[in-house]
Amino acid sequence: MRYLVYTDAAASTQKRISGCAYVIFTDKMYITSESVKVSATYNPTHAEVVSIGLAAAYIVDNMKVDQGDTVTIFSDCLSAIDFCKAHLDSGGSVASPSKVVRNSVLVLRQLSEMCKVNFQKVHGHKDAVNPNMFVDRLAKLPLRRE
Repeated sequence: MRYLVYTDAAASTQKRISGCAYVIFTDKMYITSESVKVSATYNPTHAEVVSIGLAAAYIVDNMKVDQGDTVTIFSDCLSAIDFCKAHLDSGGSVASPSKVVRNSVLVLRQLSEMCKVNFQKVHGHKDAVNPNMFVDRLAKLPLRRE
């Protein structure tokens, strides 16, 4: 099975919070989406890594994936993709002062042991309605509610 995961985050240094969101679906069906407020980090790259970790945690905890499955994570934050890929491949300690970022990488490693995990950069903030635009709006919801 091929799983498509779109992630995004919005951060407010003024409010000192982030909004983290993801949407998961397959080629044929919608699975789930979530939008959460995270007060542990308000760095945009860290928040995006947390969004990726939240999606990975959902799949690890709720989906029956196996070695034949592929999870492709789409993000508009290249620095978050690079961070995740570097720490996914290294297997060593995670170089981050943020516990939520470290935990996000650890659950992403769990997912990569269960199935193949790919990353793909998407261009954010396009005019067309697409999954990235949807998850972008989900990520901003917690900031608007504050």
